[in-house]
Amino acid sequence: MYTPYVRVLPFVCALAFCGMLEVQAHDLPGLVVERNALEPEVRAKFDEIRALRQLLATRSAANPQEGQLEAVVRTALKWPNSKASVCFFDGRQEARDHVVEVAQMWSKSTGLQFDFGPAGNRRTCDQAKPSDIRVSFRGSGNWSYVGIEAKHINPLKQTLNLQGMDDKTSFTAHDDFLILHEFGHAIGFEHEHQSPVAGCEEEFNWNFLYTAMGWSKDEVDRNMQRFSTPSSKSGLLTTDFDRQSVMLYSLSREAFKNPDTAKCFIPQPNNVLSTLDQQAAATVYPVAGQPSPPAAPPAAPTTPDAVAAVRAMQRLGELSAPAKGQGMGAPRP
Repeated sequence: MYTPYVRVLPFVCALAFCGMLEVQAHDLPGLVVERNALEPEVRAKFDEIRALRQLLATRSAANPQEGQLEAVVRTALKWPNSKASVCFFDGRQEARDHVVEVAQMWSKSTGLQFDFGPAGNRRTCDQAKPSDIRVSFRGSGNWSYVGIEAKHINPLKQTLNLQGMDDKTSFTAHDDFLILHEFGHAIGFEHEHQSPVAGCEEEFNWNFLYTAMGWSKDEVDRNMQRFSTPSSKSGLLTTDFDRQSVMLYSLSREAFKNPDTAKCFIPQPNNVLSTLDQQAAATVYPVAGQPSPPAAPPAAPTTPDAVAAVRAMQRLGELSAPAKGQGMGAPRP
């Protein structure tokens, strides 16, 4: 399934594993470090954005004629004009060039345009001219903020981390998976296992997850449970569950009650974009000349809930606009 703006969009923090869980794409240390660095008002701002998106999505489901509402929810964190500049805080040019080569797969047959700077001289981050997506190889863990969340992060900090990839003399298929997965977050996709249609929740061994992940029960639930509402109510554009998606975690067998029959269990991570991954990217970032979903608010609201919806859209727009020197959100590993 795919969930543009989304692949289950910005409602989750993402997961990371330690202990008995196999650390495949993401790890807990990087996530914890970044989350602990966020100021309370920043977290509160991000929570308000989530609440507003949920409010608008619910109204959209109850009023399907108001297609603008769903479009607002789906595209709230989309990169404007389908363009995103990218820079690197550190790393050899060989590592930078490989990241560029792999990440560009997301833009194939879409209108999405990454600007990494010229080959052999990829852009180095400049605080005076901060790029949209800022990559580092030196931080802890593998993670990324989702979509334009990155525009709210301090220019001195990375918005996407690929720990240790700069130390490599050659790159593996697993490295490519990490790059694709994190850049999937960077352009607005979330984790496949939380799709409302995935059914992974019923397959998980919850006692194991609560013990092995090292998080509170609420944190595990928020990162592992599916969104409780169907796609029309959660603002997610979904198709069938996509077992080949690069946004699906490869979890250990112990994470499932019956791994041999669980459709959400994959023994190895997917290191190439699936057909639905590509279709999702093309839907959110259509090529020039193809229609995009309308994002205009409904005209002349006359009922209290309609007025509330318009105000919610206005507030969502205010919150989504970056403020100088202010960060927001928590990265997705």
